[in-house]
Amino acid sequence: MNKGGWLAFAAVLVIVIAVAFFMAQKGALTTTLQISNFNFTETQEGPETFTIDRGFEAQPGSGLPIVFSGPIQKPTPCHTLSASSRVDGNDVIVGITAVAGEGFCIQVIADVFYRGSFDYTGAIDEIIVMGPFNEEIARQKL
Repeated sequence: MNKGGWLAFAAVLVIVIAVAFFMAQKGALTTTLQISNFNFTETQEGPETFTIDRGFEAQPGSGLPIVFSGPIQKPTPCHTLSASSRVDGNDVIVGITAVAGEGFCIQVIADVFYRGSFDYTGAIDEIIVMGPFNEEIARQKL
């Protein structure tokens, strides 16, 4: 190989190494989404539509929580709502369940509200809320 060929080869090699280095750095900066301090409660009052409030200063790892709330139907007024959360990629999925109370409840379907919150690190793309009938009741991109 002549001198010009070696120079071209060396230039391509330097470019490939630089691109690989920058790609590795970008991957190193990516943080896996994690949530903590998950809280959920059933309330008698709330917003008429699904609402997310993360404040103007809320940034990943800032310690400021995401607060979400909205309306929901439960099978009877005698049921109690509870919820759990999980992470799927960059999405937070909240699963709301309804637990029957003791005895027999003659009333059916009750409209109530819920409020939840959690702290997070990483990047959130979307919050999805699944209701007690395993139906999607809310979805919002952040």
